[in-house]
Amino acid sequence: MKKFSCLLAVLLVLLTLPGQAWAAAKIDLAFDGVLVPTERTEENTTPFYLEARPQMRSNTVFVPVRVVSEIMGAEVRWQEPEISIKLADTDIKLTLGGRTAVKNGQEMKLPAAPYERGGYTYVPIRFVAEAFDCDVEWQAKKNLVNIKTRPWELNGRLVTKVASQVRMTSEIFSYEVTSPLLADRMYKALQSGIGAEVAAPQYYGRHINMDPPNFYYGAGEFYFLTADDNVAACLEIYEVLGNGYNETLPDGYTRCLLRIDDKWYAFSDEALEQAQAWWFVGNSIQVKAEGRGYKPYAKIVEGVNLNYLAYYSRLGMSRTLNCYFDKKEVADIYNILQSSLLREVAEPKTPYGALFEVQDYYVEHFILGFSEDKPQAEAYLNESSSKADYAFWFYQMLEGQPEFGEDSRCLVYVEHSNKWYVLDPQAFVDLKAFEAYLSEFACETLLSVSA
Repeated sequence: MKKFSCLLAVLLVLLTLPGQAWAAAKIDLAFDGVLVPTERTEENTTPFYLEARPQMRSNTVFVPVRVVSEIMGAEVRWQEPEISIKLADTDIKLTLGGRTAVKNGQEMKLPAAPYERGGYTYVPIRFVAEAFDCDVEWQAKKNLVNIKTRPWELNGRLVTKVASQVRMTSEIFSYEVTSPLLADRMYKALQSGIGAEVAAPQYYGRHINMDPPNFYYGAGEFYFLTADDNVAACLEIYEVLGNGYNETLPDGYTRCLLRIDDKWYAFSDEALEQAQAWWFVGNSIQVKAEGRGYKPYAKIVEGVNLNYLAYYSRLGMSRTLNCYFDKKEVADIYNILQSSLLREVAEPKTPYGALFEVQDYYVEHFILGFSEDKPQAEAYLNESSSKADYAFWFYQMLEGQPEFGEDSRCLVYVEHSNKWYVLDPQAFVDLKAFEAYLSEFACETLLSVSA
């Protein structure tokens, strides 16, 4: 009876203890709010899943070391009993059963020692994450440890998220994943598939066209973004349309091409599939889906985001000043301009300028100034600044014979490169037609004066 009373007392004590003492509660792991799944799925072919759950020991959360290597992208080396983990410029060393770690040569105390269990090696996630400049958040009510990763640098900008535009026939879908870690893994997946640089395909575009052979369809883009939606890099995916392309594609071409800053590269299907698998990770849990429609992201020219467009027009002896602010519209206008430059020519020898006089064969008609920020765009066309980031000057022939051929009624001077071009007459009948195109966009009149 006495033994039974003692046993009952012990049982009552255990029932009142936290879950760790009675039966270990399941602990979940998340990165940037994205829950790491505990089961492999057909869609998720990435390392972003857990074969073994995190464990609590000595009030410290431990995770399998493969979480650090495969999910965080660190390099893990074994020289038993020592574990070496390297990520970027940080190298940490831990020892199985040891309470001392070394970070870049400096000794540090651990709250609990790494250990092996069930064929897995467990390391203290808070120490490891903070050693790699991540923040760790413990959500006790959810039994969840959330690792907040830090932005990473790309082309001089700090990337905090990744966005995707996916085109399906006539519809466009926009998605954002607000995780520096997932953005990093997607970027590396895409980079792994880049092959040799190739010439631009003869036929390509963002609207499906089955008529020309080997037409490359712009299926979508990956935008790597800063916290304020500036674009650090844009990787455009083009896929060839039609059957039998393997027999007809030029040498060196693949089913997929990648376009970065107007350069074209052969691109592997496997890399695209891997990047899309990382998308599934984000989409299935916390993706911010914009749904149907086009979310504007800046056009990038030589590393500069062209967010704003200033428009300066001459009408007789008067002038107006307008500014367009939508990033999509700016990108569309820029792309149309670039595709409409027929060929490069020398600077005109005939008179040209801004006055409607007989001797002026080419008269300044309007100017389009692209800039990264709004004040710079406005200042450029208020003539208080000498340069925009990128500017096109349009000249229209008034009279006389054009010196560059019958198709040179309109010339374009590109201020950024100091080059002259003939404007394709098939793209725009005349500059008035182009102005009509611009008028379709909502614009804000900043200045209107008479000469």
